[in-house]
Amino acid sequence: MSAGCNSLIRQGAGAVSDLESFVQELAPDPGAGGETCTFEKLLLEKEERLVYSCVDLRPKSMEELLEETDLSVPELAQILGILLKKGFVTEAFKNCYIRRI
Repeated sequence: MSAGCNSLIRQGAGAVSDLESFVQELAPDPGAGGETCTFEKLLLEKEERLVYSCVDLRPKSMEELLEETDLSVPELAQILGILLKKGFVTEAFKNCYIRRI
């Protein structure tokens, strides 16, 4: 009756007992930024969610993101900095961003 569950456990699946431990499993490597990642740090503000929703697995330039979000250059740069710090996006190459989480 539990062959499927046992198979998942053998493949490395873990058990989730609370939201905080689940978020820590999904969070970026804390050693990269020197600080631990908590659930509160993974929450996004409205504008951060807007920018994050426009970034995908294909690198997008700031110009593309500016067109999609209708934000000003300073606003977009600030939000991208926050998303970089939180580990949601990474800079694939100069001024081109992709999703990380």
